[in-house]
Amino acid sequence: MTIDTAKKTSFYIANAFSTNRFGGNPATVVFLQDELPDAELAGIAQNFNQPVTTFIYPPTTPNDESSDTASFRIRWFITTAELPLCGHGTLAAAGIIFSVPGLVPPNVKALRLEGKHNTLFARQADDKVEITLSSGDLEKVSAEETERVAEVIGRAIGDVKVNSVLKGASEAWKKFVVIEVEENGKDDLANRQVDSNIFVRLSYFLLLPVRTSWFAEYGAHPLSQLETNYPSNIVTARSNDPKVAFVSRVFHGAFEDPVCGAAHGLMVPYWSEKLGFGDDQVAAKQVSQRAGDLRVKWDKGANTIALAGHTVITMSGHMLL
Repeated sequence: MTIDTAKKTSFYIANAFSTNRFGGNPATVVFLQDELPDAELAGIAQNFNQPVTTFIYPPTTPNDESSDTASFRIRWFITTAELPLCGHGTLAAAGIIFSVPGLVPPNVKALRLEGKHNTLFARQADDKVEITLSSGDLEKVSAEETERVAEVIGRAIGDVKVNSVLKGASEAWKKFVVIEVEENGKDDLANRQVDSNIFVRLSYFLLLPVRTSWFAEYGAHPLSQLETNYPSNIVTARSNDPKVAFVSRVFHGAFEDPVCGAAHGLMVPYWSEKLGFGDDQVAAKQVSQRAGDLRVKWDKGANTIALAGHTVITMSGHMLL
């Protein structure tokens, strides 16, 4: 096979929830006409080495050219593991589909994205893209667990007041813990130097490289002990900025997620009830080093959240198959 005879397909890399070429959460988006073996999809994801690689396929039933909604199939991979869902990977893919000429007719304003386990929806929302994800319920933890988690947070991010510790209430959310802390002037969540290694204590003295695929398969480094007992730690606070409802940082073990769409499935209902913004759309910000800006809204009756954000394409090209 030579470069002239090889089958080619298009790929893009885009940052979700940002207009900054060096901000938000990056994702590779690969457009395929036919299914490839899972091992090959994982290998492609490993070659790109981005937080996620989203694969987009044509729908099982051809699209109606006159409809304002187009359908695609979607899958998400990180290195050797397939994800059941990825919020930022979905937003990045939708942003590319809407912005690259020729991918959908000009009349298309909404997308139906059919995954293996769920169907997601995306739409154009002014200069942003909005996706709809499931929301989840939280439940209290014991006083002893609250104290233990608060102690870990103190070691990881420094002296901070922990207002509450809540965990995901259902099977789908059992790996998540939500820790509300108090913002404190210049020592706010964005400016804190976090030692994320505190969240994971390795069982061996040799520190092995941590690959994100381990978090999907095991919830943590395979030789680790989770200090909070939760693979995904959501640290959130009411924002000091009157234009932003709440801020957050998300740690999957020692890995900080630049902008985690799925985590907002727990945060948006929590802050909606606490701050009383109901089903109004408000601003939220994930204050990692790359940072991301979101517009969020909770539909309590439907158990869904809407996440809106910008996307920016940073790279594009052709991949040889």
